[in-house]
Amino acid sequence: MGKKKPGFSPSKSEFILLCGLLFIAVVALMLNYLVFPAYNKYTESKNGYDRQFTQLDNLKREYGSLEKYRENENELQEKLIKLHDVIPAYYAQEDVITELNKAALKSDLRLTGISFSGTVTETKSAFLAGISAAAATGNQNEAGSAADASGMITYERISLDFTGAFSSFQAFLSSFEISERKVYFRDVTMTADEDSILSGSMTMLVFGVGIPGGDYPGYEYDTPAAAGAQDPFAPYENYVPAEEIAEAEASPDFFMILNTYDDNNNKILMGKFPISAAQIASNQNENVSAKLLLSGSGGEYSFTYSLNGDTYSGTFSSSNEAISLSVLSRDRKNADDLVGVTLAVENFSDKTISITVKNDDANDPRFILGETTGSVQAE
Repeated sequence: MGKKKPGFSPSKSEFILLCGLLFIAVVALMLNYLVFPAYNKYTESKNGYDRQFTQLDNLKREYGSLEKYRENENELQEKLIKLHDVIPAYYAQEDVITELNKAALKSDLRLTGISFSGTVTETKSAFLAGISAAAATGNQNEAGSAADASGMITYERISLDFTGAFSSFQAFLSSFEISERKVYFRDVTMTADEDSILSGSMTMLVFGVGIPGGDYPGYEYDTPAAAGAQDPFAPYENYVPAEEIAEAEASPDFFMILNTYDDNNNKILMGKFPISAAQIASNQNENVSAKLLLSGSGGEYSFTYSLNGDTYSGTFSSSNEAISLSVLSRDRKNADDLVGVTLAVENFSDKTISITVKNDDANDPRFILGETTGSVQAE
């Protein structure tokens, strides 16, 4: 028989070493593929939990401040509403007319004309430059950046014609000065008569923030209920048919009109009806003298009348029974209303001069009949 080849037979210590190396390799593989991934996943989960817990704490704190945020929101809304009252987004012409009439009525200033120039939209810097050179110089950079960030200014120029006392003018301006809604008075031109009554014009600007769109807010006005019959063509109480109405009064031969001291028209007007060129007038707030002289007969008459130094003469024909003078007056407004006339009449004609006075002040008449000659009758 052949001899066996000798094989490797580790010693006991080598065997123990090989087993230790194998154990270490198995443990390393387990750590690398099982333990470390599980640990990393645990670490990520724990960090995610910590983050979510922190977020939950923040949400709890925010929720605790929710009521405070709501209160702040309400305060900001109130401030925004007040700002809209000061400078609205849109200022309707109807609102402007209403505010002007309220201020005029309260101050006793008479507005004789209101005209609108139309809305204009500009940047804030251009708007400031238009109303004040100083504002444009001092705030040019600031206003320009604000315009880029927050929009435009829309304004409208309004021209006002007025008349009244200086105290009324001051009260009119004060009503806008203390008003929440702001306006800008650009200029004013006025003159005063000998009674210190102002007449003039002024320009004001009304403005809003932004560019007006096509849909403007509506304007509501509660009109008072109309008095009288529902049907304007229905016969009213004590109605008299047209055929039963007496013939209308004939036009007067002469007339005189007495107005109040603050009327824009002539204070006293005298003339021959219906010739407008025959009118003479007085603008004095005092009692002035007037005179009427009539002569003639047989239907052909000559006349001369004068008022406060002005005189007019002429001739006319009349077949009436009397020569009529119609005086139309008005009640006095107050103690400053001194307009009046004292009329002297000289009648050398063959007819009676009949004077009719209407609407005169019962307590302090404006019309006084002075010395008369001939046949003169006053009603």
